[in-house]
Amino acid sequence: MTAPTTPEGTAPEGTPVTPTTNANATPPTSPPDTGAEDQGEEIAKWKAMARKHEAAAKTNSDAAKRLAVIEEASKTKEERLAAQLQESTDRLASYELRDLRADAVETAGLPSKWAARLTATTPEEAAKEAKALKADLDELAGPAAPAGPANLRQGARNTARPPENPDDLIRRMAGIQ
Repeated sequence: MTAPTTPEGTAPEGTPVTPTTNANATPPTSPPDTGAEDQGEEIAKWKAMARKHEAAAKTNSDAAKRLAVIEEASKTKEERLAAQLQESTDRLASYELRDLRADAVETAGLPSKWAARLTATTPEEAAKEAKALKADLDELAGPAAPAGPANLRQGARNTARPPENPDDLIRRMAGIQ
């Protein structure tokens, strides 16, 4: 004999069956699409764009070089001399500033390599910065050692008892003494 079948949603005794699934649950869907083909197409598109922009940048770079040559050739003699004068003046100012800072550091009694740490542009500012730097370094170094005669009695003191005679040591260990 086969078991009697009951209509869906009712129990054999006629009582309603509670559903086991959540009513708010979404129905199962197919596995998510990874889009591997779409990613490959997207990568190829961006690579092609990058190549196009690299070619444009190279063309622009070549054009900029040609333009610089044309502008240089079209300058008058006076314009070229003015540009050279400006370049020389800038270089001279740089050397003067470096010399000014080196003098300030030397006057303060610091090593010459500390001149690069100064930022001042006038002699007064450079001297002030160098003195402040020297004061900071002296403060970090601590007090100087007293300038007196050298103490030659430093080092280990002879506080241990003199070494024993090996014969006495053996006798004492043997209990003879």
